[in-house]
Order: sequence, then structure tokens, then C-alpha cells
Amino acid sequence: MDISKKLKDLRESKEISVADLASKLSREETLINGWEDGSVVPSASDLIDLSKAYGEEVKGKYDMIDGYLKNYD
Repeated sequence: MDISKKLKDLRESKEISVADLASKLSREETLINGWEDGSVVPSASDLIDLSKAYGEEVKGKYDMIDGYLKNYD
């Protein structure tokens, strides 16, 4: 599963709208949509902010972030 699908699935599992997430992260809705449709690559900082916004442990996300970023080296 690619990162965009994981991000969308996680947001939906938390029952958070794109608008609410954008507001919580102080980002534009179009950016959130871009992350979720794969047209925009989230930065490591964005992924950490997402982890915090979803109440997930950041430590557990580092492997996902590291693996994801290696695909873009």
C-alpha cells in the first residue's frame, strides 16, 4: 500500500474530514487532498505532524517515514 492510501485510510478511520485536518494542521485542504491522491509528496515534517494530529505515537511512524523517503532519494 502506498503512502497516499495509508494517509487517507488513517484519516477516514479517525473520522476526521479533510477540512478539519487542514484546520488542525494549518494547511490548505488542497494540500491534504494532494497527499491523499499521491499528487503531492508530504515531507517528513508533514508526516510527523500528521502522526501527532491523529494521536498516533510518532516513534512508531519513523520506520514508515524512513521507508517512504528512501523511495524518493
